[in-house]
Amino acid sequence: MKTKIVSLLASLLVASSLLAANADPNLAKLEGFVGKWTCSGTDMSSGKSMASWTSVNSRWGYDGKWVVVDLDQTKPMALKATAFLGYDAGARMYVLGYLDSMAGYGTAWSKGWDGNTMTFEGDMHMMGMAMKGRDVFVKDGMKLQHSVLVEEKGTWKKLMEETCSK
Repeated sequence: MKTKIVSLLASLLVASSLLAANADPNLAKLEGFVGKWTCSGTDMSSGKSMASWTSVNSRWGYDGKWVVVDLDQTKPMALKATAFLGYDAGARMYVLGYLDSMAGYGTAWSKGWDGNTMTFEGDMHMMGMAMKGRDVFVKDGMKLQHSVLVEEKGTWKKLMEETCSK
């Protein structure tokens, strides 16, 4: 019996060492996104400022390779979305992909945290239009500031800004 327990413990130790060896330290830099968040702010996508409110549930998924972010926006309109945050070791870039209940989708890339700011830039598709977009995240103590911008005629226009708290 003792031999079986020692053998099992040795196997567990080897398995945990292999998992640790395969872990990408860049993924750990996404840990701050994980958790349950409540976000409130201002939506300016219609041309006028309206209050926004979103519930966010983020967790590690797909064998710890992606942060899966489920969003449930109730103001200014109902919208559900899922985003995925990860790291592309070949490109040495953080990646973000999303899709939403209004058939919107996008992909974006980031070099990582620059101080307390991480900016993703890429392609957005919504309401039948394609455009360049940015998601900017700023760590602010226990809160996270988030802004969404789109490029219009060479100028970045803010569509939404919100503050998220755990």
